[in-house]
Amino acid sequence: MLNPYFVIGVCIFLILLYLLFIYIYRKNHIHYLLFALLLISVFLTIFSFQVLQAAAVSTHPIHYDLRLLWIPFILGACLTIINLYRGIRQLIVYRAKRSKNNK
Repeated sequence: MLNPYFVIGVCIFLILLYLLFIYIYRKNHIHYLLFALLLISVFLTIFSFQVLQAAAVSTHPIHYDLRLLWIPFILGACLTIINLYRGIRQLIVYRAKRSKNNK
């Protein structure tokens, strides 16, 4: 799990996938893509956290700087918070519209 090509490759792939989904969402405004963005950001955060934990207890030499692993973790956590905020805000707007239409 601590192979540098695997660790950095997965993080870069998830970030590029996130950017692709953002681009598609901004062009088409497909609302379920926001949920996909949340899943990608959560997976990036959890994967980075697991790698950080594995690196902390590893007895094998790691051939890259461990501080690099904090970048995708912090980025994923920030994106997760942003996506959770978007989702909660959309639920509030949806419920307000729904209650307004029922009156």
